[in-house]
Amino acid sequence: MCSHVIHAVVKPWQGGHHNEDDLLYTAVTKALESAAARNMSIVAIAGVDWNFPANVACQNVLDAVAEFQTKPYHFREILLVDGRDQLVNHFHENLIRHFDRNVKMVSEQPGELPLATANTATTCTCLFCLL
Repeated sequence: MCSHVIHAVVKPWQGGHHNEDDLLYTAVTKALESAAARNMSIVAIAGVDWNFPANVACQNVLDAVAEFQTKPYHFREILLVDGRDQLVNHFHENLIRHFDRNVKMVSEQPGELPLATANTATTCTCLFCLL
């Protein structure tokens, strides 16, 4: 059970001509800052829809997470949650780009609990856990 919900709202994708990717990055960053201000150690980020291309959404979410984890306050676990195959694949590709040695598929079973990693970022989807 979660103790707080931080809801970040982004504008729907409009072809990439209205700074949508930057707005998504900023929304994720602000949500992480809000969680850090509440001294949370574990956060979950749902996959992005709103007609964002999967590669753009995943890249911006993970860029924001990777940048945030370099700050003095970082989370013990960050869960990236989604059950859509295309988003899972893009999360996996981008995780390898950011955290190459700490990323691997460990489960295809729903409900599998995520495991901690040495890089302090655990990523889990509804169907796959990526470490």
